[in-house]
Amino acid sequence: MSPMRPQFDDHRSHLATLRAAALAAADPAEAVRRWLSPADAAQAEKVYLVGAGKAGVAMATAAAEMLGDKLAAGVLAVPNLPASAPERVTFVEGGHPRPSTGSLTAGRAVEALLTLVTERDLVIALISGGGSALLELPRPGLSLDDLRQTTALLLRSGAAIHEINLVRAQLSQLKGGGLARMAQPARVLGLVLSDVVGSPLASIASGPTVLSTADPAAALAILDRYRLRDQLPAAVLQTLLHGTGPLASDLPAVDNRLIGSNQLALEAALLAARELGFEAVGAGDDWQGEA
Repeated sequence: MSPMRPQFDDHRSHLATLRAAALAAADPAEAVRRWLSPADAAQAEKVYLVGAGKAGVAMATAAAEMLGDKLAAGVLAVPNLPASAPERVTFVEGGHPRPSTGSLTAGRAVEALLTLVTERDLVIALISGGGSALLELPRPGLSLDDLRQTTALLLRSGAAIHEINLVRAQLSQLKGGGLARMAQPARVLGLVLSDVVGSPLASIASGPTVLSTADPAAALAILDRYRLRDQLPAAVLQTLLHGTGPLASDLPAVDNRLIGSNQLALEAALLAARELGFEAVGAGDDWQGEA
């Protein structure tokens, strides 16, 4: 006669509660509602929405609801166009994981929109994963095809996402703080939903509202590390070796807020577990490896 097996609680409902708590903490629309306050726009004459990412539709919809008549216009690059859009917000379908003609169209639309702003306005940048490819405006002398070829080389090389985005930032007018520069003299608020391990703001969508501290030499070192220099388009190598004219080094005052991340989702799951009576310990939010 076999020994009796110990009886265990069925924890499926508990696991469902933890999963729901983690997902709620990372919900794009709810994250915007938590981190965007009416006070942020109270002193602004007009508010403009710009940005890019896979969560762009949900983030922009929530922001538009909160801003109401304060919202003057918005342009966001997203992977798929929604059936409907908030009033005064335009979505542009960009490419992913490589930039497309749509990505370039979105970049030009954002650039055009930002020519309208004044020092009395607020620009809210809604940034989420995938934004590096979805929104693009190459540096002078570079073509969309140059960026597509370079991105493809980097994606196949096994380079880490922060390395890929460091190179991208050297080739773009929008990345590495470029979007925030274009928004001058308006005040800039960045609402950032992370898809990068550790959530370094400069790496998420290549940091359009974060001043890049890297230089072309750092980008070349990455390309050499993965033996890509000889495969680069000639215009890209020329840009990294000799530049195409420096971008302004100064960056306007930007309020960047990390509104969603692995860490925030982990903390929400831990809290839910403890409320259920479990002794919960976080095992880290930085697990990664070769896929």
